[in-house]
Amino acid sequence: SELAQAEGKPLERAWDIASQKLDQIESTELMADIAFFASPFGDSGAISNITTENLTVGNLMLAACNAMAMNYVQAAQRLGDKSRWQSILVSGGLPSRFPRLIRLISERFGLPVVQQCGEETLLGLLRLAEQHQGSGS
Repeated sequence: SELAQAEGKPLERAWDIASQKLDQIESTELMADIAFFASPFGDSGAISNITTENLTVGNLMLAACNAMAMNYVQAAQRLGDKSRWQSILVSGGLPSRFPRLIRLISERFGLPVVQQCGEETLLGLLRLAEQHQGSGS
């Protein structure tokens, strides 16, 4: 988008195009370590195994989605016993823009993924209220 903007041609469908390119790639040798913000997984990222053939939007998006799915698995493993999990709940802009990310998460966890749309903060508060009410407190 930086190049397009430099020429005065801002991209209007960048995420749609990125999703289409992602879906056209079966697999990639490109590796991404995604860490945009400070977290238990680091505070910076990297891209490796770059070749002239795989430095494309589709390969980059697949490498990023692979990394995100693995980060989710590592974070979830810190929560406790996976044997009791029935499904994985995802929400937010990335899963809705990139259905491939949802499939990768499902594959990594070996569980179905439920996508939540709508106001996540209010939904979370509702779930907490339901749990609190159900506990008799």
